[in-house]
Amino acid sequence: MKCGRQLLMEDEEFCSRCVKESHSYDSSRSLLVYNEDMKRMMYRFKYSERREYASVFARMAVGLRSDWLRYQKCRLIVPVPMFRGKKGLRGYNQAEDLALELERLLGIRSCPELVFRSRNTKPLKGLTEKERRANLKGAFSVNRDALIGFLKTGLPARFLLVDDIYTTGSTVDALAELLKTETKKACGEEARVSVLSVCIGEDA
Repeated sequence: MKCGRQLLMEDEEFCSRCVKESHSYDSSRSLLVYNEDMKRMMYRFKYSERREYASVFARMAVGLRSDWLRYQKCRLIVPVPMFRGKKGLRGYNQAEDLALELERLLGIRSCPELVFRSRNTKPLKGLTEKERRANLKGAFSVNRDALIGFLKTGLPARFLLVDDIYTTGSTVDALAELLKTETKKACGEEARVSVLSVCIGEDA
């Protein structure tokens, strides 16, 4: 009901993580389970220039999550940002590519400049949840000019965060909290943040 993770039991509503922890975002859905086949595909998407996967995943999102997307009523697509130096080395941010394809199919504007990583962070793989949150503390900033420009187009402030892999939700939680805080400061209104990822891990 919250993160969209595939559950082990049919009568459950929340995964084992969401039962114990709260999230800053409002709703999340993914397209595929992060199994061994998807690990190889996502590696190619992220590191091997297989940028054409973005259009495939965007079409899957429209096909598999159309009802959910319609219900979220998002007005701005925000890709999870990559640190500038890392993006320079890789040459692209796969989340930005996916966001642009979703913009084309959904007719919702994508804004990759809205949030940015103000400092580089250690890879989250292998870190505990506490270590992940500490690692991400203060790692993101919002472009206030871009935010004000969006808010001037009207309310409500409904954002769709887009990422490739949802593991624990630490990254999107940090971004959702930032967007909600800065929106409240800018216009006094509550923001709603939804999350769409390509893959999500199975429930423990």
